Amino acid sequence: MNSEEWVKQLFKYCDENNINPWDFDFKQCYVNEKLDESKPKLPLILQYKSYLLKDKNEKFNITGKTGKEADCDKESFHIYKILNWQKDPNDQIRGDSMNSFVSTFNRLISVNLYKDVPKKNVLAPFSVENAETLKSEYGEIPKIADLNSRLIQNPGLLKKFHFSEGNKSRIQSGETKVDLIEEIEKFSRLTHSFGNYIVMLSWMNTGRGNALSSTKDYWDLTLKDLHHYFLSIDDKIGELNWQKFIKKYYLQPFVNKNFIVQELWNEHFNVRTYPKEISDFEQFYHNINLLIEERGKWMTKKLCDKLQLQNFNFYKKHLANMEEIKFFDEIIK
Repeated sequence: MNSEEWVKQLFKYCDENNINPWDFDFKQCYVNEKLDESKPKLPLILQYKSYLLKDKNEKFNITGKTGKEADCDKESFHIYKILNWQKDPNDQIRGDSMNSFVSTFNRLISVNLYKDVPKKNVLAPFSVENAETLKSEYGEIPKIADLNSRLIQNPGLLKKFHFSEGNKSRIQSGETKVDLIEEIEKFSRLTHSFGNYIVMLSWMNTGRGNALSSTKDYWDLTLKDLHHYFLSIDDKIGELNWQKFIKKYYLQPFVNKNFIVQELWNEHFNVRTYPKEISDFEQFYHNINLLIEERGKWMTKKLCDKLQLQNFNFYKKHLANMEEIKFFDEIIK
């Protein structure tokens, strides 16, 4: 099956099953039965991260890999090819997820097991409160892998954590309108939607998420570094090529109208790599979902227009009147 046929098949499947293509969860590549949209999304991404998804869905799985070798952002190669981002599956430039699920989620649920660490440690800002929740629920503090297994069985446990209660209080007091649990659920799916995918040099892909990386798989920090690199070559030519880069990969949702990279939460560029306060987590999840969705819609429109697929219901309803992709400051008010 060539790239055009594969994308047509994907979009036809989405249309017939009332799924917007920009919401399609590529974890479906490793599950034979249709994903149940009525079920919580968190258990599925934790199963994926725990290497438990071992089916090979013949419709969508193009790598032939599952379980520990499964890699969702490599399954959408045909999309990259049609958009002229990647020519061959074995290219050094290949698919990557722009924003990681575990980088932020693990900060929320972690307990610091070491002594003499400040209560508001950036790697586990709610460590003390999380420990109390887990001891109350289980009589012990499970390791992250064990906790993920328990969340797979009981995703409702997330609502018992301190950060969830804190978010509810902030909603009731009018400090925020963001439902944190709802946004986490949404990101559990959108992490592996093509609006969160890009192609990068394979060594950059690996380097962004390692222990020594300053970006920790946060796309705003990655883009900020890339912008500095472009400008270091030559201010004028660098800026011109930077704008070409943004336009080629439809990254307008991550920059303002002046093509300046925007923070995923307040003070992200100035204070810390990881979110620390409940408000940081609220902003991250709310903002990233809106940005991924906007980019995914535009990618869908470009694919449909290129392949003459404008007759699908999702196109007529959501994309027919979409004239331009929005910048960050048009999305995040």
